[in-house]
Amino acid sequence: MFTEKTLRLMEQNQYTFTVCSQLSKRQIRQIIEKLYGVAIVGINTYRPARRQRRGAKFSGYRPTHKRAIVRLAAGQTLTNIDKAGL
Repeated sequence: MFTEKTLRLMEQNQYTFTVCSQLSKRQIRQIIEKLYGVAIVGINTYRPARRQRRGAKFSGYRPTHKRAIVRLAAGQTLTNIDKAGL
């Protein structure tokens, strides 16, 4: 996912992922290290506020998700993600 904040974080060697809400930090670390072959220094997670959705008869909330901000070791990058042609 690319926003102004995530692009700014990429310059500091931090990457943002949207992950399943049931995953723990340890599981997120294992998955990203296995997929990308990088060393992770730290992980911060948060759940964005739920947004309300409204239909003709019913109203409710969108499903929740979790975002993980992953900080990589110095000198390592995710080459296939870096700004993706931006």
